[in-house]
Amino acid sequence: MRGSDGRDNKREAGRDVRLTTWNCCQGTDRRVPIMLDRLRPDIAVVPESSAAPSIAADSLLGPAVPHAWTGTYPQKGLGIFAPAAIRMEVVRPAAGEGEYGLGVRLELSEAELGVLGIVTVPLHGTGHRTPYMGALVNILQRHEHMFEAGDVVVAGDFNCSGQTDPEAFPELLNEICDTYDLTSAYHSATGEAVGAETLPTLWWRHKQSDPFHVDFVLVPRAWVVEHVSVGSFEEWCASGVEARSDHAPVTVDVAVRD
Repeated sequence: MRGSDGRDNKREAGRDVRLTTWNCCQGTDRRVPIMLDRLRPDIAVVPESSAAPSIAADSLLGPAVPHAWTGTYPQKGLGIFAPAAIRMEVVRPAAGEGEYGLGVRLELSEAELGVLGIVTVPLHGTGHRTPYMGALVNILQRHEHMFEAGDVVVAGDFNCSGQTDPEAFPELLNEICDTYDLTSAYHSATGEAVGAETLPTLWWRHKQSDPFHVDFVLVPRAWVVEHVSVGSFEEWCASGVEARSDHAPVTVDVAVRD
């Protein structure tokens, strides 16, 4: 389970799709190529990435990686990188307030699917326990039409956890999964309860003493979760690490089922 590269026999034996989410803490051109090379995802949801990363343009090093982005600050928004995509189409959200939800439809050689990338920024006045939970629900509601078009993966930095809200957040995440017929890949693979995760994905302000599990990959319940890995503090967050962030990536191998 622990380990950042996620390379295992299932991938070599022909897994269908590999998904990664990782808040790169800016520094996109330095950090994201390392993540893509190390983890080899087909699709990566990358909060706090820049609007125009160098790997999204053709160069002498190779063709552009298919990429979509949303945000108001060019150095710190929400990107989706899809190295395996044959086609990528951005899906516009329904009208209404809210930021930092990014929907795309992707055609891969293995499958066609939608991806809803998320990084929450506080949204007040929604009636939810915290502004982050309100933002999460708002993003999902504004992209509900994506679920009518086929399978959708929801992934990103929710900025919510069962550690900070042990009653409200587990209930909310279960409600989201029931509403959209999804399952949390991490919890499916480990059998751990929401809020009782043994592997954190965030160390607040790079402090190993402040761990939280706030990054999620939700996949359709009909799919088979074959493998999940979560990067360690030492690999992704410690001082001196080249791809240093305060988050570790969550990588999921799934077998797509109709």
